[in-house]
Amino acid sequence: MLTLQVGSYIEPDHWRIGNLLRPGLEGFCQYYLPTACGGPVKEVAVNVEITGRKPRRRAGDFYLRVKITFVGDGEPDTTTGGWTPCDWCGEQRQPQ
Repeated sequence: MLTLQVGSYIEPDHWRIGNLLRPGLEGFCQYYLPTACGGPVKEVAVNVEITGRKPRRRAGDFYLRVKITFVGDGEPDTTTGGWTPCDWCGEQRQPQ
C-alpha cells in the first residue's frame, strides 16, 4: 500500500513541474512543497492525502491521484488535486 512521506514526489494539477515533499511543522502542516517558480515564494505548506484507488497511466508511467490542501496562514485553506508516481499495483515509486 502506498503511503506518502518526506521525499515523496507530488505533482499538483496545473503546475508545470512537481517536487519532493519536505518535513512540515508539527501542528501546522504535514509537509512543505517547494515551488519551481523564481518568485518570492520558495515553498508552500501542504497537507496531502491519497484519494486514488487505482493507478492511472500518464505519459507511460503509473500515478495515483492525491488531494493537496494548501494550508492558509490566517487565510482559509485551499484544496486542489494532484498526482504521485507509483508502480502498476499502486506501490511507491520515485521518478527517474
